[in-house]
Amino acid sequence: MSFLNPILLFGLFAASLPILIHLFTRTKSRTIPFSTLDFLKELQNQHIRRIKLRQILLLFLRTLIFIMIILAFARPTLRGSLSGVAAPSAKTSMAIIIDNSMSMTRMHNGSSLFLLAKERAMDIAHLLRSGDEAYVLTATDTTSEVYDRPFHDSDVLEKAISDIKLNYRATDLSAAIELARRLVEQSININKEIYIISDLQQTSFSSDSLLPAASDIRLYVAPLSSKSVHNLAIENVELTTTIVERGKVAQVVATVVNTGTQNANNAFAQLFVNDKPVAQLSFQVAAGAATTQVFRFTVEKSGFSSARLVLEDDDLLADNERAFSFYVPENVRIGLSSLQPDDLFYTSLVLDPGTIGPEYYSVHNISLANLPYTDLSQMDALLLANIPRFDRQLAEKLKQFVEEGGGLILVLGENIDIRAYNSILCTTLALPQFVDIIGSLDRSSEFTLGTYDLAHPIFWGIFENNEAEITKPRFHFAVKVAATADIDPIMNYSNGDPMLFEKKLGQGTVLVVTTGFDEQLSDITHRTIFAPLMIRLVGYAGTAKQVTTGALAVGGEIRFKISPGDINKTLEMSHPGKKYDRLQPIMTANGAWIQYTQTTVPGLYELLADGNVLNVWSVQLDPRESMLESIDRKRLQEGYDAVFLDENMAISNFLLSQRYGTELWKYFAIIAFILLLIEMLVYREKGEVPAKKVAQTE
Repeated sequence: MSFLNPILLFGLFAASLPILIHLFTRTKSRTIPFSTLDFLKELQNQHIRRIKLRQILLLFLRTLIFIMIILAFARPTLRGSLSGVAAPSAKTSMAIIIDNSMSMTRMHNGSSLFLLAKERAMDIAHLLRSGDEAYVLTATDTTSEVYDRPFHDSDVLEKAISDIKLNYRATDLSAAIELARRLVEQSININKEIYIISDLQQTSFSSDSLLPAASDIRLYVAPLSSKSVHNLAIENVELTTTIVERGKVAQVVATVVNTGTQNANNAFAQLFVNDKPVAQLSFQVAAGAATTQVFRFTVEKSGFSSARLVLEDDDLLADNERAFSFYVPENVRIGLSSLQPDDLFYTSLVLDPGTIGPEYYSVHNISLANLPYTDLSQMDALLLANIPRFDRQLAEKLKQFVEEGGGLILVLGENIDIRAYNSILCTTLALPQFVDIIGSLDRSSEFTLGTYDLAHPIFWGIFENNEAEITKPRFHFAVKVAATADIDPIMNYSNGDPMLFEKKLGQGTVLVVTTGFDEQLSDITHRTIFAPLMIRLVGYAGTAKQVTTGALAVGGEIRFKISPGDINKTLEMSHPGKKYDRLQPIMTANGAWIQYTQTTVPGLYELLADGNVLNVWSVQLDPRESMLESIDRKRLQEGYDAVFLDENMAISNFLLSQRYGTELWKYFAIIAFILLLIEMLVYREKGEVPAKKVAQTE
């Protein structure tokens, strides 16, 4: 047992007052012998003994009454495991974790959960006493406490709590609890407490997080939640049209999930491109379910375009909008180079805008002799046919071209040196080894086209459905490729070997055709599939990097390699709100890079060089923040031995009783009152005989 007002225990000395009064006021009767009254004397002795017993009882009751009243004012407390140990002079170290994530913007009884969290934190801050210390942490920034040092003054602590702002980062309560544990664990104070004020999203706890079983830290949880939740969240938005052309229809696929507790029977979504509404639709989705919706629109301009998908308002606004960007080239610059002009005769014919090629294709013929000296940064796609061999310098140049977002198409032919390819080009570009020849140059053997992947982007738009049949060309010569898992076969021969495969490298792609376009090797150039296949193949290679922009979660790092021509330009990062941050490239052995970590708000971040857009990133709210289901209380009680502070609880009184024990003053006051009643009943019996009267009767 301990006392909240131990100084009042000095009042226990007052319990001796009834004894002192009794001793100082006690009178001794005189004895006068009277031989004829022995019988009466015996009666008198019996009566006096009864009076003395009553006096002793009254003395005992009055002393107990004094003791009970004094103990009641001293506010005795009792704690189970620390009974008799804790004292009100024991100091406390506490850490207050406030959830400032976007899920706390939901409303409850006319106020946001975030404001309610601050109010509850203020109630806890009022308990800070002299010698105590308190840390303030947030659930979204678990790298450090809000301030580097603990607070010792309740007013300053309340000011720090008031200054906490909402954050778009994801909630990580497990990490916050671990940080709080480390902070209070190092304290020498007896009482160590952690407070969590949050909506307790299940996704904010890791599966293996818990406090050590032998921990002397008490964890208190103040749960906050909305009774009924109506929330739709945009989980993903993707521009599925791989080759985006001005004036053509593009397709956007969006996944919307209902994370609330209510069915959405008439939800509404609208797509904006360059702040102009271009598509809208309504849909239904049950609680806990997801739906995929398709939006189509006509692309109106070239260059970078910004787009955003917007849902109607609900309980959580932060996940109702998702921005993305895409790039439509003004023209696709294509470089063509081959050993002999005939190797690319049909290809040049197909790609020429003057014949059947798209008007935005720009074809540049490069002689094999000039290829090593050509500035490949001026090309979007490079098609090389029947090149015998590559030296290491040219191979490295091609690698850099691809890694920076270019598209390389290799068309193999009868003149290639397989050994030279394997030792230099395949090694440099991380391509599989070429192991053998299929067929022969004398056309004595023949094989056809086998399987093909119509789901690959190069086939999108060529056929009306994914069950179309391609008139199969015949082949007499091909190069066999070693089996490997890191390539994507697009078209295969009838024997299963790849005829066309893709290998991603850096920001670009390498496409390899394992046969040639010479009539002696194949009749594919005379098939109806050839023209659309080549147009899509070159378009895919030339725009693979630029169709859609990169996406990352709030707080993620943007890292981008700067080309040599942009190093000396003014580099800036434009972020939501049309604010600009000046950037300096970091020089490394692998080139110049920019690193940017201030992705604190969802939206589009544009990298500018002298005002021109180099690249765009879409920063999104972490999808976990839309998962509003709370963790099971039982798990917190078992894993953390948590004590819950419910909404209508008087926090101050409860925490004081938890910290110093259960207050017993009410019980002592009741005992004192009962003793007073007993004392009154006993005192009403007037049994004392005055000494003078006794003497006279004798």
